[in-house]
Amino acid sequence: MAAKPTIGSQSVASPTLGGELPDAKARAGRRGLPRRRRLALSRMRAVLRAFVRVASSLGVCALATELAAQDPTPPPPLPTPTTAVPVAAADFLFRWPLPCTVVVEKAGDKRGKKATLRYRLEVAADGAEAVRVRHRDFTFLTVNGVDATTPAMQRQLATAQVLAHAVPDLLVSPQGDYLRIDGIDGVLENVATLAGESRGASRAQIEQTIAAMRTPPAQEMMQQAGSGDWLTWVGAWLEFAVPAGEQRESEEELDVFGEPVVAKVTRRHHGPDPAHPGHVRLSITSTFRGEAGTAALAAIMARMASAAGGKPMPPDELVGVEMTTAVEVVTDPRTLQPRAAKRRKDFAITTKSAGRVPQRETAEFTFTFAPPPAGK
Repeated sequence: MAAKPTIGSQSVASPTLGGELPDAKARAGRRGLPRRRRLALSRMRAVLRAFVRVASSLGVCALATELAAQDPTPPPPLPTPTTAVPVAAADFLFRWPLPCTVVVEKAGDKRGKKATLRYRLEVAADGAEAVRVRHRDFTFLTVNGVDATTPAMQRQLATAQVLAHAVPDLLVSPQGDYLRIDGIDGVLENVATLAGESRGASRAQIEQTIAAMRTPPAQEMMQQAGSGDWLTWVGAWLEFAVPAGEQRESEEELDVFGEPVVAKVTRRHHGPDPAHPGHVRLSITSTFRGEAGTAALAAIMARMASAAGGKPMPPDELVGVEMTTAVEVVTDPRTLQPRAAKRRKDFAITTKSAGRVPQRETAEFTFTFAPPPAGK
């Protein structure tokens, strides 16, 4: 099992750390700052936006939001399951039939921007030490309630489609633990170029983004960011130790991109799911806030600014950070083959210049496993 839970798992998904500040209040706040400080904040936000655009493009869950500006939030914290007692552990093991094909439909809502898409997973053993998860055939179905399959919408979504097809493979262990993204370097430059050009970035700005993405801190963050969907589907439920009808609460240390933060974690086994015989519903909610979370985020932002050759945000600008992430799955306890999963993240950041800025993001997934080939 993975040694320590990480917050770098989601892709996934992000609050306004480096995005646009709220309209009038934000503009007034910026006008009240010294020019040098305003420039430093602007550079910091540019670095954060560039990072998340590329990092999000490497993960499945944020692809639909290529339609609009993305905000760089660390992905949701999904704690590693606690050590299970032997009887409970036997029921929650990764036993997908390999090879297998899974059709995934996702509905996402990010700051009121909604999109649904469909793609296919091809899952197969990769030698004796890994299982490879390939993402194929991305199709946007709706965007903000509009049919995305029409020729006109397909033209508007051309860049997002290209970015979707550039998603690298995931590698997980034969036991179902996330290992890494495979082949980041192979798609990094193309994704950064497409994402930059779609927003009118200069070649110099694109090169700066690529250089920042190739630094060890950024590579580590992208590897963590790639795990979000897999943890929601499988990784968070391995050896799930809570008996049916009960819940467990604990305080656990999360690794927020290398910075330790203590979070309150609640695990609940809801019991059998009436709509899916043979399946159970499980959930995990984690919350962190306070000085430790704020210090961790400040350290992350400082490392990112340093890696990109920029100046850090003024030390007194970031006032507070709070995040609650809830994940839920309907899964087969014998194999951890999910039928449905969902994730909700409530994030708020408080800065000296803009005050408290809350956000909510949601994602819902459904899964259809193709029947095994005849004779298997």
